[in-house]
Amino acid sequence: MANGYNYRLKYCVTFWQNWRAQLSNMRQSKATPKSKCSVQPIERRVNSKNHSHKNYTPACDAENKQSSAKLVSVFLNWSALSKGAIFPNFNRPVNNALASETQELLDQYATDISTKRQIENHLGKLWLTLNVAITPNELTLQTTNLFNKRISTTGLIAFTKAVQTTWQNHWRKPPNEEQFMRLLIQSQAYNQEEGMLRILEQFLKRWNMVQKSCNIERLLSIWRHDAFSKLSFNTISADIIIWPTAISNNLSAT
Repeated sequence: MANGYNYRLKYCVTFWQNWRAQLSNMRQSKATPKSKCSVQPIERRVNSKNHSHKNYTPACDAENKQSSAKLVSVFLNWSALSKGAIFPNFNRPVNNALASETQELLDQYATDISTKRQIENHLGKLWLTLNVAITPNELTLQTTNLFNKRISTTGLIAFTKAVQTTWQNHWRKPPNEEQFMRLLIQSQAYNQEEGMLRILEQFLKRWNMVQKSCNIERLLSIWRHDAFSKLSFNTISADIIIWPTAISNNLSAT
C-alpha cells in the first residue's frame, strides 16, 4: 500500500507468554492464605498510643445484647399502648412495671450524656482529621447545638460516622448551622438505640401528663360532690327553719 502498511505482517513478542504465566502464579500465591504464622496476633507488641488495650469479653457482649433486647421490648410495649390513641391518652393504662423499666433505662442513658468539653474535643479532632479549617466561634456554636440536644458518647460516634460518610475530600469549609443539623439527623440512622430512648422519654412524660389530668378530674369530681352535698343540706335546713315559722305566723294571724 502507498503508506507502507502491511496487514499480513505479524509481530511475535517472545517473552509475552512466560511473563503472563508468571503474573498468574504471583496472583494465586497472594490469594492463598498462609497456614502458619511465626508470631500470633496476641503476641505482637503494639507501639501505637492510640491502640485500645481494653479487653472485650463475651460476658460484656452478652450484657450489651441483653440491654438492647430489653430496650426493644420496652419500646414495643409503649408503641402498642399508643397506637391509634388520641394524644395524650393511651389505649389502656400503663402498668407500674413498664413505667419502672422505662425510668431505669432513661437513668442509664442520662449517665452517658457528654459534657461541653468532651463534645468540643471530639469535634475538634473530627474536623482536624478531615482537614477542615474551623474558627473557635464556629466550633463553640456546634458544641452548643450538640450539648443542647443532650448527645451521648454513642451519639458522638454515630455523628462522626455520618460526617465521614457524607464528607467529600475537597471540602475545606465547615458546615453551616442548617447543614450541621442535617448531619445530626442523618447520624440517627447509626444510633437507633438512642432514638428509641428519646421516644421512651416522651412516652413517659405523656403518661405522667395523663395521670395528672386524671387526678385533677378526680379532685374536681370530689369537690362537685361535696359542694352539692353542702348545698342540699343547707337547702333542707332552710326549709326546716322556714316551714315552722310560716305555720306560727298563720296561727297568729287567725
